[in-house]
Amino acid sequence: GEAIGREAIGSDVLKPIGPVLDLGCGTGMVAVALIGLKLGPFVGVDLSPHMLRLAAAKHLYAELHESDIIDFLETDTRQWKLILAADVLCYLGALEPLFTATYARLLPGGLFMCSAEELVGPYIGNGDWVLGRMGRFAQTRDYITRVARAAGFAVRAIDAEVQRNDAGAPVPGFLIVLERAHADG
Repeated sequence: GEAIGREAIGSDVLKPIGPVLDLGCGTGMVAVALIGLKLGPFVGVDLSPHMLRLAAAKHLYAELHESDIIDFLETDTRQWKLILAADVLCYLGALEPLFTATYARLLPGGLFMCSAEELVGPYIGNGDWVLGRMGRFAQTRDYITRVARAAGFAVRAIDAEVQRNDAGAPVPGFLIVLERAHADG
C-alpha cells in the first residue's frame, strides 16, 4: 500500500483522477496513503466484512462492496481511470483472470497499479508462480509481463520493491504499473 502511494505521488499521470477502484481494499490502507493526492472518490471491494467495517470507519470510501474482486469486475460495468490492487496478487497465483477482467474495466489511458511478491528460485512449480510457505503466492517478473501483455496492457513499470518482512527477512517483490493504451494494438 505504501509503495503504491509513493509511486502514485511520483507519477505525472496521476493528476486529479477519480473515481478510483481499490480491489482487495482491506482496511483502507491504500486510501490512507493516497489521501493527500487529488484522487477519489474511492470505491473499495473486499471479501471480508470485518475489513470493510474497518475501511468504512476511515470515511475515505464513497462505496464499499463485499465481493470477490473478479466477480465485481465482471458484474459492475463501470470503467475507471485508475484501478489499484495492493497486496492482492499474493492471494491469487494465476493472474490471467484478474488482468483480463481489470483491462476490460479501464478507460483508454487508464492505469492498473498493483503489487506482487517476486518468485525467486530455486523452486518447484510451473515456473510462473508458486504458493510459498507463508501461504502467499509469488510470481516471476517474466510471468507478470507476459500475462499483462496478453491481456492487452502496455507495461509501464515493474519495479523491485520489498513487499513486507517475514520473520525479520525482507520479502522481495514488485510494484507494477500497467496501462490500457489509448489505441488498441
